[in-house]
Amino acid sequence: MRAPDSEQLLIENLPDDPVGTALCTTRARGQLAGLIAARWPDSRVICHTLDAYHAQETVAVQGSHGGRLETVCTPDFPASPADSSSGESTGVVDSAEEGYDLAALPTTAGGESELTRELLREAHNRLRIGGRLLVSVDNPRDSWTHDRMREMFPKVTVIADENPTGGKPRGVVYGGTKDAPLRKQKEYDCEFAFRDRGVLLKAVSRPGVFSHRRIDPGGRSLTEAMEPADGDRVLDIGCGSGVVSLAAAARGERITVHGVDSNPRAVQCTLRGAALNDLSDRVTASLTADALPPAETRGTFDLAVGNPPYFSHQRIAGLFLAAAEAALKPGGVVLMVTKQPGWFLEAMGERFADVASEEVRRYHVVRGRKR
Repeated sequence: MRAPDSEQLLIENLPDDPVGTALCTTRARGQLAGLIAARWPDSRVICHTLDAYHAQETVAVQGSHGGRLETVCTPDFPASPADSSSGESTGVVDSAEEGYDLAALPTTAGGESELTRELLREAHNRLRIGGRLLVSVDNPRDSWTHDRMREMFPKVTVIADENPTGGKPRGVVYGGTKDAPLRKQKEYDCEFAFRDRGVLLKAVSRPGVFSHRRIDPGGRSLTEAMEPADGDRVLDIGCGSGVVSLAAAARGERITVHGVDSNPRAVQCTLRGAALNDLSDRVTASLTADALPPAETRGTFDLAVGNPPYFSHQRIAGLFLAAAEAALKPGGVVLMVTKQPGWFLEAMGERFADVASEEVRRYHVVRGRKR
């Protein structure tokens, strides 16, 4: 399986010296992490991703290399291979004995800038003193990533692409060696407030979570269209920062909401938002690669809501609909918000009864009922 350009550049420019512990991200299926584990039999490699589906695919493609490669899907980088289960630690390594020997991050020029900044900072924090950070970007004319590296390291090496196929340059690789902890630790988490039916609610978002720092207009349309009854069980599919979950739970004292998302940061933000609003007893959330709620809860929900992304040629939207069908009890209602109602009207008509669309804030909320 061919790696994206930025990941391939790192594969071609790995250090010659053996690596004991390595932290990698991937833009595909863990090709970089798999190569490190294969090249150095004594290594211990963590492949980190912020998408449960990509984690699942990486495990299927790369395996574990005899237990030396672990793929993790956690909100933050593990502090060390031994601390890979939660990724909750944000500690800074300040010794030469602890932390990773190598961190390697393939990035894309079209990525979210705040997320890239945060991952660069976290990778630097996780390195031991003397550890090395390699960062690639798929833009041969890049200066932005170079500037970010120069903010963290006194000396940054630049490796220009020498495309072995003779084609145009694919990007550039930067390297830096950690000599001390960072003096400044900027935080990128955000708390913001919004009103729903006159009730002021607080939400939390992080880089990499859908609609960071604000309520997405589609999500706002969804909250205005939904009418959960007191006592309903609500499933928020693709919960993001949790604004729809929080709004639904605040509508009635006996309404319970479960949010699902493939991004561990989204699950984390939803739970943090619930705690901020004293809704932890009514709002729960879980990580999923297929949009489904926990098996024991399927067939028990009265309402399922979702704001599917537009990329992936409706593959993810299809997962949302399948999850709604599995989650709802007979007679339960599904609401999907979109700017492309035609596809949803047809796809939902194959699964649900009484399918109809209404326009809300320049969006369309398509409704159906489980037969």
